[in-house]
Parts: sequence; C-alpha cells; structure tokens
Amino acid sequence: MGRAMARRREKEARKRRRTPTGTVAVCCQETARYTDFWVSVAELELPPGWKLVTLCGAVIAWMRHDAATRFEGEYLLFLDDYHIVPPDLIGRLLAHEKDVVGVANVDRHLLTLEVPIAAPLELYECGTLGAAGMMIHRRVFDALDPPYSAHGSRRGR
Repeated sequence: MGRAMARRREKEARKRRRTPTGTVAVCCQETARYTDFWVSVAELELPPGWKLVTLCGAVIAWMRHDAATRFEGEYLLFLDDYHIVPPDLIGRLLAHEKDVVGVANVDRHLLTLEVPIAAPLELYECGTLGAAGMMIHRRVFDALDPPYSAHGSRRGR
C-alpha cells in the first residue's frame, strides 16, 4: 500500500510541474509527399510553449543540423514525413523524463531493438534509433560540438 501511495503522489506531482517547451522539426523532401503524415501532424497535441517548424530540402542530415542549431525551447523533436504520429506523441515522450528518447520505427531494417509490434507502450533501452521520432533535450546539444548532423561535402559546416 505504501509503494502505491508513493507512486500516486509522484504522478500527481508530475502533473503539477511545468510542461517543458520545445520545437517539433518536420524534415521533408517535398511538402506534399505523404498526406496521411500531414493529417497526423495537424492532429498533434502541441503543449503550451511548443512550436512546429517545417524544413524541406534534399538532404535530411542538413535539415536536422539546421534545426539543432536554431530550435527554441528545451526539447527538439524530429519528425520525418513518411511516418504517422499519434496525437499524444509529445506528452508520451516527455513522460519518460529522459534527455534522449524516441520511437521505435518498425519499418527500419537496422533497428537493434527487438520489440513485437503489439508491445506495451513503455521504455526500452536500445543501441540504435533513427532520428525520426527522436526527442532530444537542449543540454545534449550543448555538450556536443557542431555539426550535429552531417552528410558528404557539407561535413563540418
């Protein structure tokens, strides 16, 4: 009974805390490539203090670097235009209270996390995650030297 009460109090304390701010960076190669993605973005629940920016171009790595150097708030969430995201994605990622947390993209070939598609929605430790659906706290970028993401001849830009 004591542990359940402590968990309940912690959960209530979390609700009273201020919601962190951040930026959702949508990286896309074409603005209208996948309609179902844009519908899911329109339904995304942005907490107070969050904003959405769209970066379009040829190389995703350059867009990610640009987003990492200019985002506002405490967190940066990367989304790519070929995924469908649930409306409560930001809240679910923030609830883990981690500096780096992301979604397991089940369509990725190099995914090192073995989780069944119908797995419970919880936190799993893994060695590799794609950047799409990854939320990163500003202190992680502060601890790194740019470039945060690089590709080919633009490395070190």
